[in-house]
Parts: sequence; C-alpha cells; structure tokens
Amino acid sequence: QIKKDPFRLYFPMGVALLILGVRIWVPRIWDAENYPVLLHRTLVLNGFTTCFVGGFLLTSVPRFSQTDFASFGEVTTLFGIISLGIVSGYF
Repeated sequence: QIKKDPFRLYFPMGVALLILGVRIWVPRIWDAENYPVLLHRTLVLNGFTTCFVGGFLLTSVPRFSQTDFASFGEVTTLFGIISLGIVSGYF
C-alpha cells in the first residue's frame, strides 16, 4: 500500500517536522538572541516541504502518466535522504 500511496508516509512526517519546526519558537519568544534559525530552516523548509513535495510527486506522477508506481526502494531512499538531512541539519 505504501508503494501505491507514498503520501501516507510523507504527509504525516511532514506535519510532524512542521510542528517541531514551529515548536522551537515558543521558548524563544522572549529570548530572540538565541533563536536557532538554522534548525528552524532545516525542519520547516527541508523537512516539511520535501516531505509534501516528495509525497505528492511520488503519488500523483504515476497516476497522471499511468506508469508504474514507485518501488519500495525508491520510497525508502527518499525517506532516508529526508531523515539524513534533518539529522545532519540538527547537529
């Protein structure tokens, strides 16, 4: 099922990364000097956007073009790349 509908994996992951990216604002509201700009940028732009774009494209392109769906390896490779980017951006 995940090969046919990759958005079921990527959309919840994107929402979770967006919540984490916005959540870091709350403790920093009164301490703007220590705001982690790079972490916020990584979580929101790289995490949320990549998950939604990847999930949409991996789901819609095969349906519109009537070609094969993404393989399990392709779905997990994108998941790994997103995860690796988030981890490397965090550290």
